[in-house]
Amino acid sequence: MIKHLFILLFLQILGLQIHLYAVQMSSSSDSPAFYFESSGVFQGLSNKEVQAICQDREGYIWICTRNGLFRYDGYSLVPYKSNFFNPDLLTNNNIFCVAEDRKHRLWIGTYRGLNVLDKRTDTVHKFVEAPFSSTVVSQILVTSDDRVLIGTDWGLYEYREAEGDFLGLDSFMTGDGGYSLSVKSLMEDDRGDVWIGTWNNGLYRYERATGRYIAYPKMNPRNSAHVVFQDSRRNIWVGTWGCGLQLLHNAYEPSQVTWTTFAASSKKEGAISNDLIYSITEDKNTHSLWVGTQSAISILDLKNIDFTPPPPHICKCF
Repeated sequence: MIKHLFILLFLQILGLQIHLYAVQMSSSSDSPAFYFESSGVFQGLSNKEVQAICQDREGYIWICTRNGLFRYDGYSLVPYKSNFFNPDLLTNNNIFCVAEDRKHRLWIGTYRGLNVLDKRTDTVHKFVEAPFSSTVVSQILVTSDDRVLIGTDWGLYEYREAEGDFLGLDSFMTGDGGYSLSVKSLMEDDRGDVWIGTWNNGLYRYERATGRYIAYPKMNPRNSAHVVFQDSRRNIWVGTWGCGLQLLHNAYEPSQVTWTTFAASSKKEGAISNDLIYSITEDKNTHSLWVGTQSAISILDLKNIDFTPPPPHICKCF
């Protein structure tokens, strides 16, 4: 309904410096200039810190802020938040993420717990009895086979609709039910496998074909897998919290996996702008990777990357 609106909104909202992480980006005067524009309609956001953006099947844009969820139709904003007139609409107004399932429900992750909006009736259900009702819901993934996975600071859960409850998955991943994983990233790849990135417990993968959860070796000092992304060439990238961007080699063979690290701390010319990675996406027209960091956006031309894996136990750093 609103073609290309997602990209336009992203460019309008983010007032970020563009940092070019590719030597092929010419600085000549006839090169096209990047610039950002802002629309007056976004002055209606009650908080300007946008934590996530999602486009639903109807084309609406959902904007997650620290003070409410907003629906944008290309012309105006509709807020969804608890306020004086509707004090109990959501469990919390600090919105971290949203995801849509096949039943036209919008799953809403907040600073304290989970909510679901039925878009057909415009009603919200709060999961106040969920085991994670008082903690951060940082990631929600609705998989291609319609599983609803909820990543929280207290672990990974799956919503079981028939039972009306949530199944904790941490013990399947770690083999130990003694502690909870702080989940920061959920990504389904083109095979239907689900990649699970954590704050400081490393990287995991749910292998759909076998039903196994596979743990990956420690890839950085923090054991951080803050963002996980698959590009159009099926490469797996891991953005860390303070340890740079990492490209996995032999990603589906944990015993043979190696990685290349792109780090600002390398001090090399053209290095990534910052080692703290917030987000990763790809421009599939130019085959360039856009990496959102703490200080800028870095752009990496995938055509210039050496994808040859280093020998086992030897990891390259750039």
